Amino acid sequence: MDGSKWVPDGIEDNKGSIYVSRTSPTTVVKAYYEQYERDFVTFLKYRSKELVKGGRMILTMLGRNNEDLYSKGCHYVWEPLAMALKELAAMVPDGIEDNKGNIYVSRTSPTTVVKAYYEQYERDFVTFLKYRSKELVKGGRMILTMLGRNNEDLYSKGCHYVWEPLAMALKELAAMGLIEEEKVNSFNIPIYHLSPAEVKYIVEKEGSFTIDVLETSELHIDVSDETCSNTGRSGVQSDSHLCKDREKATPRDCINSDNMANSLRPLAEPLLVSHFGTELNMDQVFNKCREIFVNCMAKEKTTFTNVIISMTKRN
Repeated sequence: MDGSKWVPDGIEDNKGSIYVSRTSPTTVVKAYYEQYERDFVTFLKYRSKELVKGGRMILTMLGRNNEDLYSKGCHYVWEPLAMALKELAAMVPDGIEDNKGNIYVSRTSPTTVVKAYYEQYERDFVTFLKYRSKELVKGGRMILTMLGRNNEDLYSKGCHYVWEPLAMALKELAAMGLIEEEKVNSFNIPIYHLSPAEVKYIVEKEGSFTIDVLETSELHIDVSDETCSNTGRSGVQSDSHLCKDREKATPRDCINSDNMANSLRPLAEPLLVSHFGTELNMDQVFNKCREIFVNCMAKEKTTFTNVIISMTKRN
């Protein structure tokens, strides 16, 4: 089963929504249903091979109890997420006008830009801790896992595996005249990756929690050889047009690049649409990202760092 394709084709007109909503065209609703039907049929087909005759399988899944596609229960998760993404698009820190050529904190970013990003994140994290502490009783625990870095190097490679390919893709499209270079220069991602020391400082500064555990873990974005064989891919033929270093790219690299690009799109697309509008062809952007991911993965292993913190609420 190819798990790299998660979002159905044919939903380009679902602007302003991240799921099936009352404003979604019927073509979008149809595309979602048909994708789910294909996936569910495939799931049942593979699971049936694992069971003996007469074997039982019990499934529990999030759904709805009527035929109303827009019943409130279906959207308790997705509506807040959509609202959060729209708000996120407006949360780029002030004072980063000089970050031209970058969409995030990079080695060429002025110190004023780095400072602006950190201060914005510190304010947001303090607010988050303050409100979460009100939801917990004395002695209540909270565990957070967040994408970060394992040292004090603001420009460590792990922080930029996601955003550098997107920046490169936008620059290439600008060089091709498909989008305005000025718009690329003014686009910034409102995300900052904290180090353990920065997490510790902010938690202690806010004062609502005592830190019990603070550590990092590495996450390798890599599928197994078995997954590669199950997808039916041979060589790099299905993605060979994306591989500049074809002799270095493997089926695993191509599948990993698909997964990375498809994981990035739900997060980045609302931000891109908010900034570029309809000028930007999203398929072009993420095909470019996939191409860049493939070439990066052919050269080095993709590793992310998670910062994990366990805290107890104080008096």
